[in-house]
Amino acid sequence: MPSLGSTPFVDIFSSPQLVFDRIRAKSLPFWPPLLVVIAVLPAFLAWYFMTVDMSAYMETTLVLADQEMTPEAFDAAMATANIVRIISPIAAPLISLFSYLILATFFFLAATLVAEEKFRFGQFFTLVCWASLPGLLSTLSMAVSYAASPDYVFLNQLDKTNLASLMGLAIGDANFALYASVSIGAIWSYLLYGLGFARITGSSGMTATLVGLIPPAVQFSLIYFL
Repeated sequence: MPSLGSTPFVDIFSSPQLVFDRIRAKSLPFWPPLLVVIAVLPAFLAWYFMTVDMSAYMETTLVLADQEMTPEAFDAAMATANIVRIISPIAAPLISLFSYLILATFFFLAATLVAEEKFRFGQFFTLVCWASLPGLLSTLSMAVSYAASPDYVFLNQLDKTNLASLMGLAIGDANFALYASVSIGAIWSYLLYGLGFARITGSSGMTATLVGLIPPAVQFSLIYFL
């Protein structure tokens, strides 16, 4: 039974092809990395929302939503503060699971079009679960930043590995949300998706590149236009 100290958790960072080969052979389960994500991200969010200054947080939220900072608007926002505290740690793993299912469905459908042999949906769901582990770098960065910060910091500003932080952007700057979504971990995971798809299906580098570019293109386009 895999554990945090077992080979796949190390190999996905150092030798991902070994993980992909095990997924192709159907000898690697999906649940170990999924459980890690489901445990780590909600734990951080629960810590953050139970200790952060919610009045400052809700005020920042109103600014990002381009809402006028009236006493009525602020009072209405504060009325939902406790709901945000409770819902955020619960919603995070559900959103992650939903996005994993969408990605796995996309790769499964793509494989039916470009691969010569048939593959199971579960193989691509397993690929997505393992290849998503580098995304935890953002959670680690946020946890360290929050622990080290003596003052209030908005959630989206805590990750020091995303482009918004690396470019020194502030909340309210143009395309802040877009740049904040592009982190080292996210890019790493998307690269692993493409590499894993190629390794598992045996498709060409060009095909795997085209397939691998579609999910991030869709994600970042939605963030930009919405």
